[in-house]
Amino acid sequence: MSDAGQSSEQVDGTVLQDQIEACDEIMDGIIESHQDPSMSPEEDPLEQVYGLYKHVRTNSIQAFNNRFQASALYDALKSLFRSIGNERGYEHLMHYTDRYGKEKISDSIDNCVYWFKLYSGVILETQPDITYEWAVSHFKEHRDMRVSHPETIQVPSEGPDPTYVSSVVPLWYVLEDVLRLWRKVLDMDEDDRQDREYVLEGEISPDGGLKTYRYGFIRDLSHRADKADKGYITDYQTGEDGGGCEFEVGDSDFFPSVGDVVQYRVAENEEEIERSSGTLTVRDTVTLVE
Repeated sequence: MSDAGQSSEQVDGTVLQDQIEACDEIMDGIIESHQDPSMSPEEDPLEQVYGLYKHVRTNSIQAFNNRFQASALYDALKSLFRSIGNERGYEHLMHYTDRYGKEKISDSIDNCVYWFKLYSGVILETQPDITYEWAVSHFKEHRDMRVSHPETIQVPSEGPDPTYVSSVVPLWYVLEDVLRLWRKVLDMDEDDRQDREYVLEGEISPDGGLKTYRYGFIRDLSHRADKADKGYITDYQTGEDGGGCEFEVGDSDFFPSVGDVVQYRVAENEEEIERSSGTLTVRDTVTLVE
């Protein structure tokens, strides 16, 4: 990484030093192995990711002394995760049109991580194991409740905010796992990776047979007192602009959690879609991608 060393003095001795250095090494390897020298920096998606990574790095350190930098870090993380999605070709699926016809994007950092898990999980044929994944929503809560929308006016205090420290340290473990998985995807044989993308898009069977599946991540679980609990899936094929899929929690072969990457088939006839107001209904058992 050409200029990472210029800010090393800011990292040295901080609680983030080990994790930042680990992520620097992964980014170095990605750039060295996969950057296309024929592309200009403005056109190169890897250069875009690298530039945003530097902002995440800088904002993480600066927020120790300036609590308002946590908002800048949050925005930089969103952009970083979106840029990885753009490089992998799924970022457009995070966009949707609201009921007023306005273009929106579902880019909270937890949703960005779920989308990355969905893509990488199916491509690598694994349920992505993100260390300290809870830290993503924890950091979002810190930014929302203590920085952007506090109940009372927060006067800057001396020294690091303990809540920020408890959020940002595990958050860098999350980032390390995301970068490692991204590197594994990039290191795949191009034909093998494309075949798995066809599987993800529902165009071919994952086992060479005739049966194809849909893939998504569990976005919500709803407890109902007098009925079976219901779950809702963000579907890769329809993206955030679609109605997603619903299923009864009992129709899964595992205990589901929000963010799980799953495989399923749906009832797609017009009657089912109309009855569900555009939401597809799972017709078979929901299984965990592994």
